[in-house]
Amino acid sequence: MPAPDQTAFPLAAGISGVIQASVFGSDWDYRSFPSIAANECNDMAVGYSYSKAPGNSGGTWYPSIYVAGRSASDPLGIVGGERLLKKGTDDYASFQDNGGVVPVRWGDYSGMALDPDGKTFWYVGEYSGGNPAISIVSGNALANWGTYVGSFTIPGC
Repeated sequence: MPAPDQTAFPLAAGISGVIQASVFGSDWDYRSFPSIAANECNDMAVGYSYSKAPGNSGGTWYPSIYVAGRSASDPLGIVGGERLLKKGTDDYASFQDNGGVVPVRWGDYSGMALDPDGKTFWYVGEYSGGNPAISIVSGNALANWGTYVGSFTIPGC
């Protein structure tokens, strides 16, 4: 097998192994289905689904879309504050009409990409809410999620 072409990834050229790894989370909150990208300044951004656990003293927070980032100059292991891209507005219901059982699908439609300008991040993700589709079989509300696309930059790049 030929060696990988390091010129295809100039930001990673000459780097071997993991530079840093960490856990990004907090008590009573759920973050899931992350997508990550880096810009031309080596800044990192991550987008994900976010919701609060039932019974959290912070109140009800329906599945929403958040992003967070870090500048290349930040100390290793530091991620900046979270930013809300799209707030969820209702309990989540899936496409599966499964007789009231907890919905079984989420996160299929998400991703982070870099704009051709080299600085702007674009994120697409799912949030709960909107106008649900109605099952013609049972009359139950189904699929009350939406897909949202948002863009942002990290200051200084």
